[in-house]
Order: sequence, then C-alpha cells, then structure tokens
Amino acid sequence: MARLSLFIVCLVALSALPSAGQGTWSQPVNLSESPARFSTDASIAADRDGFLHVAYWEFLDADRRIYYTTNRSGVWQRSLVATSARTPILKVNPVDGRLHLFYRQEGTEAILEVTKDPGGSVWSAPSRVDASPAGGFMLDAEFDSAGGLYVAWLHLFDRSIYPNSGVWGRYRPPGGAWGPTHLIAFHPDDHHEKFPGGFNLVAWGRRIYGLYDVNGPKMKWFENGAWSAERDGAHRAAFSPSGEIAGIWAMSNPQPHSGLDWDIYVRFSYDGGLTWGPSRDVSDCPWLARSPEATYDASGNLHIFYQRKNSDPEQFDMWYVGRVNGVWLTTWNFTQTPGRTGGSLDSVLAVGNDLHYVYSDNTATGYEDVFLVSRIHEPDVTPPASVSDFTASPSDGRVYLSWRNPTDRDYTGTVIVFRTDRYPASPGDGNMLLSRRTAPGQLDSFVHSGIPNGVTVHYAAFATDPYGNISAPALRSATPLGITAIVAKTLPDGSPVDLFRKVVTAVFPADGCFYVQEEDRSSGIRVASPGTGLAVGDRVDLRGSMSTRYISGRPSERQVVSATVMALRPGMPPVALTMTGRAVGGAAFSTLAPGVIGGVGLHNMGLLVRIAGRVTATSGSYFWLDDGSGVVDPSGTRGVMVRCAQDLSAPLPGRFVAATGVVEGSIPAGQTANRRLIRMRSSADLTFLD
Repeated sequence: MARLSLFIVCLVALSALPSAGQGTWSQPVNLSESPARFSTDASIAADRDGFLHVAYWEFLDADRRIYYTTNRSGVWQRSLVATSARTPILKVNPVDGRLHLFYRQEGTEAILEVTKDPGGSVWSAPSRVDASPAGGFMLDAEFDSAGGLYVAWLHLFDRSIYPNSGVWGRYRPPGGAWGPTHLIAFHPDDHHEKFPGGFNLVAWGRRIYGLYDVNGPKMKWFENGAWSAERDGAHRAAFSPSGEIAGIWAMSNPQPHSGLDWDIYVRFSYDGGLTWGPSRDVSDCPWLARSPEATYDASGNLHIFYQRKNSDPEQFDMWYVGRVNGVWLTTWNFTQTPGRTGGSLDSVLAVGNDLHYVYSDNTATGYEDVFLVSRIHEPDVTPPASVSDFTASPSDGRVYLSWRNPTDRDYTGTVIVFRTDRYPASPGDGNMLLSRRTAPGQLDSFVHSGIPNGVTVHYAAFATDPYGNISAPALRSATPLGITAIVAKTLPDGSPVDLFRKVVTAVFPADGCFYVQEEDRSSGIRVASPGTGLAVGDRVDLRGSMSTRYISGRPSERQVVSATVMALRPGMPPVALTMTGRAVGGAAFSTLAPGVIGGVGLHNMGLLVRIAGRVTATSGSYFWLDDGSGVVDPSGTRGVMVRCAQDLSAPLPGRFVAATGVVEGSIPAGQTANRRLIRMRSSADLTFLD
C-alpha cells in the first residue's frame, strides 16, 4: 500500500507524457533540486519492497559531493553521503536486501564502499575496495544471484605496471572477504595511453558479465573465480527472464544518412553470449544517437533508452524504443526538451513491469539536475486508430488498395481481409490478404490481383498493436472490370490503370508520347511516354495512372502517365477508322473526357481515323481538309485541321486527298475546348485522290 501511495504522490499531480507501451509515463521529477550546482551520474536501485533509491554526485568547481535520495517515506528525501567524492554506483544485495554505495574519493582516488539497510538512515563507515593497483575511477559494481559482489575500477597511466591503463576488479563471495585483484581488460595500444571505454557489469545467475569497447564492442564473463576469454559483445546488455541477452551498442552507420551518422544497434544471444544473431538498427537516426541503456521488464519486453539529436545545431534529447511481445515499437522523443541538452542518460531500472529511468538535464538556471521519469504498468486495452484514406481502385482483374497507417506509437501493423458476400467483421472473418507493418502515419499500398472481372470484393482494413488490440475497420468495395481506353478515360486523375492487349497506333518520341487503341477500333488514348522501342502495330500491356493533358490551361484529352510497358508482341499495323470530318473527335464522354467544339457522335479522341476531301488552306505544316460535312475550324477556315508528319509538306489548296492520323487534343488560344485535329505519323498517311 505504501508503494502504491508513493506512486500516486509522484504521478497524479503531474501531466503525463505520451504513452509508449502499457502505461503512461510521468513528467520528469527533479530529484536533486540544486539550482546553482551541477548534478549528474545518477545510479538507481530498488529494494525488495519496490521502493526506489537514487545516488548521484553534485559539484561546483572543486566542491564535489555524493547525495542519496529515496521515496520510502512517500516523498523524496535527500541526504549527504560523502564530500570530495564522485561517480556513485548504488546496488542492492539480492539476498539480504542491503544497500551498497560505491564512489571515488577525490585526492586519494580510493574506491570506497558504504552500506545501510533500505529503511535505515545511517550509512556504515567507508571501507576501501581497490587494491593492487590502488586508486582509479569507479566503473561499476554488480551482485550475482548468491549475493557475491564484483567491483571494477579504471587505473590509468601508471608507468610502474603493465598495462599502464586498464580495468581492474575484485570479487567478494557471500559472507567472505575480498579476493585477489584481476586485470579484466586493457587496450592493445596501451603505450599510447589508450584504455577500454564504457565498461559496465551485468549479472545473470552466478555469472557476471563485463562489457566494454576496445576497437569495437567486447565482452567477457566472471564465473567460478576467473574471467573468460574476450569475445565480441556489446556496450550494454540486458537479460530477459528467460535468459535471452540483448546486446546494445552505438556505432557509425555503414550506410549513413549524412556525414555524421551514429545509430543504436541491438542483437540477441540465446546461449549466454557464445553466439549472436544479426544486428538491428533500432534508432535510424539521421545524425547522432549514443549512450544506450536497456532493461527487460518482468514480461520479457525489452526497453532501450538513448541520447539523440537529428542535426548538429540541435540539443540532445532522450529517445525510447521498445520491443513488446516480439514487435518493435516506433522510436520517439521521450523528453522533448527544446534548447536543453538532455545531458546524460544515467540509469534505467525495471521493477516488475514498472519502468524507471534517471537522467541529467540542463535547467533554466544553466546548471544541471537529476530527473526521474516512471511508467507504472497498466494493461493496454486501447486499440489504435483506424487506418485512414483507405481506397480500393478497380482495374482489369485486380484492385489497387492504398491507405495511411494510424500515427499511434504502439501501432504494429495493418491487416486486410476480404470477402465477396459482405464486409469482414474481424481479421479472422474472411480471406487474409496481407498483414504487414510500415511506419506509423505512412502511406502504404497493395495490389490484389487474380480477381475475376465483375466480382465485387469487400475489404476491411484493421490496425493492430502489440497488446492484441484491434482498431475499428476501414471498409471499401471494388469490382474489377476489363479496362478499355474509353473506360480508362472515366477514371479520376491519379487512379491506377491497367490496359491489356492494346494496339500501338502512333509513336511521337519528340513529343514524349504514343497512342494505343482497342483491337475493335472502339476507342483510343494518349500515353505520356516516349514509347522507346515501340512500333506501330505492336500489341502491348500497360500499367500506369490516369491524368489529364492540359492545353492553354484547359483540359484537352485524357492520358496515361508513369506508364510501364509490361508486354510487347509485334503485330499488323491497325487500319484507320474512316469517318466524316464532322464526326472527328466526337462528343465528350463523361465530365472527365472532353470532346471537340460542336462534337457529335461517339467520342473518338485518341483514335486512329481517316478522312478524305479537298484541301481548303495551308499554314506551315498544317492544312485544312473539307469533306462537305460543314466543319468550320475556330480560325474561320472550312474543314478539319490536319498536322503533317515531319517528312511531309502540306498539299496545295484545291487538291483532293485522304489523310490518316490520330485525333489529338488541340485548344486554340481564346477557346475553351478542342478543335478537330488529325495528326499524321508519316508521309504514308497522305494519299492524293486526284
């Protein structure tokens, strides 16, 4: 009850940070409250009753002190432990529950230990731990499961011994005295004053692991009174309740986003660290991610915290990523403190399924304080938001699906199922189409193919989280159909389109387009692609999206853009459809497919046609052809306008000719719709009849 009351005191009065898992994170609690001093290097531990204990050191110039604070009384109470001291490490003996605090005494450089009961107020007299060599920097301490204790320190630049610099340590068995000193690690380039970096200890059962960096992440373990050989490892490690080891480290990304690109990596071992699986980048930071800390909760979920900034001028913030029920959550800025440094991520602790971490951060006064943030475990029963912008666009034998993932941080995937009789009610109610994850808020798409034309398909899209919660469905239906050129023209801009078994009627590489039509000459359409490698008569399958070609700021003709030719089969050149001049272009087909001014009859924009008549006028590479059907061009000239091919000169007025070409969009200045225009492909498209 006392522990529950404590958390109510700490959390209820605070507005909450966003949730990233099962529970809500508290706002930071200032544990040091030293407005004119610097507080850092906090170490956190929990006693057997679940209460928290934190030690840190505080300094201003040469004045350095160790402070201790606990919440056993229901409020945080701070006390001074030592002066002229720094770098505290706080541990709890798992057997008797006693607190052990280690620190470095300034001046003598001695590594000292003090102890007390968790509920007590008086620390024991200091006792010295380091020996042979004595003096150095406190690195870490760790208890094994039997209550045996190992302490490690860094002894530097001592020319009287080899190595001059190294990590040393001693083990004290349960109820016994300190054993001999061990040389744990050193740098092979020791004579250049290099030494192992980032050394820390972590225990699993009776084995104590040492992790550090010497030309990359390294690891060894202490067991049965001796250290193992050095092997590849990590900078930090965490153990799940089942014994899975997560090895975490920071390093330069081999495929950088920018010149400076460091990321946080993790890999897993299932045999005590003898072998490791592949590494995974869990930060994907564009600039600099560093200083990871990690822990497992009692349910076996992994939680990783690290420092990050996304560009050089930015300040560091604390970031989080978790793997919950085997699924990785999205990284997110945990502290969100613009203009503050997020000075250092000091320590992370799991107590059951509750999480706590302490870190140092600049304050408004320009100094630095130690902060605590906690997440008290609560079952997550809130489903993620539904996917949005869900569309189902039918095509020939397929449906193009697109959607946007919800922005929930614990979003883990989208599941789409379908039925042909009704909408699915749940992910298990129908045929599974896909189950996959992309980033929260990201647009995604999928092509459902192999559907018989004319069959209506009902889709339901569900968003999921790692806790088994499922969103309300997003619903869409679509009916695939054979797509002809005229049907494609009725689709809105941006709609995906498949055109199968179409005939190439014209290729205009200089204009970056070609035309295709149906085998039965019922309709044709422009394709905005150079048509490289295509020839008139080729039979092609196309995939692209619909668009509208604008001329003089007005919609002129529908076209396929971003087209890909999926199949190519040579064939006989198509025969043009002979028609009157008045029928050229035809009327509009729906509001999306414009026709021509005064157009009558069937829409035939984009079709290969042939007309015959007398040449009434010429202008450069254009001429007008009148067949007596009463067509008057917007210029006032009688007849249909014809554009000559590059290898052809316009015939003289008065000649009787037949012209073959595609009906192309052409809107004169000042007009709002197409004139009738036939574009010839080569000199073979002109036949003299007189």
